[in-house]
Amino acid sequence: MRFFLNRILKQIPIIRNLWKKYTEFIDAKYYSKNCTNYKIIPLGTYCLPRVITSLNRMKPKRFFGEKTTVFDMTFFKDFDMNADFIENHFETLFDNLVYDEERRVFQTPKKEVIFFHDTDKTIDELKEIYSRRINNFYEYVNDKSKFAYFLIATQAPFLKKQVVRLKNALEKYRSDNEFEIIIINQSSKKIKSFENVKIIDLTDDTNFEKINYKGTWALELEKQKTKYAKEFYRKLDSELSAIIKNER
Repeated sequence: MRFFLNRILKQIPIIRNLWKKYTEFIDAKYYSKNCTNYKIIPLGTYCLPRVITSLNRMKPKRFFGEKTTVFDMTFFKDFDMNADFIENHFETLFDNLVYDEERRVFQTPKKEVIFFHDTDKTIDELKEIYSRRINNFYEYVNDKSKFAYFLIATQAPFLKKQVVRLKNALEKYRSDNEFEIIIINQSSKKIKSFENVKIIDLTDDTNFEKINYKGTWALELEKQKTKYAKEFYRKLDSELSAIIKNER
């Protein structure tokens, strides 16, 4: 209903601005009531965790003071790489970066790390941006006042031992009863949930490919104009709600 109203009202500037202020007020009230006892911290491997939890209001948007962290908007190849960075405080994040002239982004030579959303930045600008995002990440990780959900989405197969290593890296900052890892598994290999790790199994789901054929999956999930985008959104939202809203 909200998406339908937005599409109609955006044609009338005055009403659109009033609607925007109204929805911001409603969102602020919602976040203050429902998002106070937990924190969702994206862990890559790309930006689906930040996008889906902003759209379904499980995680406040930047407008409401939520800070962007290092894994929110950047592609990282795998869980081992994430564990490496967390263990060494991202000291090697900028090692061996090259500039892709076509994409206008910095990346590693074999594309293990790609700064997709930081186009046309100098290396100094990139380091300044990510210095803040790294600090934001550790600020959230070290905040023991809220239970932490570390949310990951991956399209590449992974092993349980890789998740365990990542879990061990996080345990240096938080004890077992202070966090949980949630993995949105979009790969072709199924894996079962285990202690402190919940798996959302999308291994048989092909809708994501159908909504991302132009590379515009984030916009498709926001607008939900196709049945594929609606089905994918509802399935993922339902699975996340079953974990986060039911537990908290």
